[in-house]
Amino acid sequence: MPHYNLYSSLGLDRSQSAESIEYEIEQRISAGLINNPGGLDELRVAQRVLGDPDRRAIYDRRLDDSYAPEITVDALRQLATTEIAPRQQPVTAFGAATDSSNARRGYDSYPTQEFARARPAVGVPTAAESRQVTDVSTAASVDKRRNPLPWIIGAVALLLIAGLLTWWLTQRETTEEWTGQNAELAEAFPKLISDADGGAGFMGMTCRSHTTEGDESAKIRCAGPDNGVSVFLFDSVEERDASIPAGKKERYGNDSCTIETVELEGQNPAAYFIAPQGDLGTYSLLVNGEDAKDLRLKLPIC
Repeated sequence: MPHYNLYSSLGLDRSQSAESIEYEIEQRISAGLINNPGGLDELRVAQRVLGDPDRRAIYDRRLDDSYAPEITVDALRQLATTEIAPRQQPVTAFGAATDSSNARRGYDSYPTQEFARARPAVGVPTAAESRQVTDVSTAASVDKRRNPLPWIIGAVALLLIAGLLTWWLTQRETTEEWTGQNAELAEAFPKLISDADGGAGFMGMTCRSHTTEGDESAKIRCAGPDNGVSVFLFDSVEERDASIPAGKKERYGNDSCTIETVELEGQNPAAYFIAPQGDLGTYSLLVNGEDAKDLRLKLPIC
C-alpha cells in the first residue's frame, strides 16, 4: 500500500522549509481552518514531523522509498513523539532501534490505521442530515397535498355495495312465491302480507307460512321485534266465527269495511283477535305485542 503522504493530505508545498511548514500549520490551527481529513490530530502530528528538520528528514527519506515498509498513521504518531538521537549514534526510522534488516535501512513497520475523521462544527448539519431533513420536508409536503376524501368515498361505496349484495343474496335465498291458499291470503291483504314467503310485509315485519290448526285452511305469520300479526283463512264464515274467542267485542268500521275485535284475556303482551265483516268474513287476524292495542286499528285490512 502507498505511504501516508502528509504533504498531499494537508495541501503543503514540499519545497517549504520545516520552519515555514510549522508556522503555516500553527496558523491553520489558530484560525480554526481544520478542513483536512484527519482533523486536528493530523495537523498536530504533521507539525511535529514536518516542522522538525530531523524528523522531516527521516520521514522524507522513507516517503521516497517505495520499497520501505508502509508509513502508517501509527508510525507517524510514534515519529512525532520520538526524541531524535544524536547524529553519531545509529538512528532507526521513527525512533525504534533494532537489528532487523528494516532497522538497518532505518525503518519499522506498523499496522495500517487512519486518522480519526474531523468532526463537523456544532450546529452545522452533515450532508446525510441535510438529505434526511429534505426527505422529511418532501414527505410532509406530499402528505399535505394528499386528499383523503376520495379514499373515504370509495370505502363507503364499497361497504354500501357489499351491504346491498348481502341483502339481495339473503332475500333471494330465503324468499319463495306464495302457493295454494297462502297465495289467496296474500292477495286478500296485499298491504299487510309480503309478496313472497320470507319477505318483508307491513312495518317491515317478516312474513312466513305457518302450520294450520283446527278449521284453519291457511295461516301466515308476520312478525317484527316488538309486534306480530297472524292472518288466517277458513273455508266458511261459520268456521271463522266459531274460532272467535269469548270476550267483549268492539266494533269499528269505515266506508270500506267493518271489523270486530276481542281482547284475549291473560296475555302479556296484549293480544287482540280481529274478525273482518262482509266480503272478508272467512278471514281473521290475531295481533299481539307491545303496541297491539293501537296496531289493531292501523292494520291495512280494508
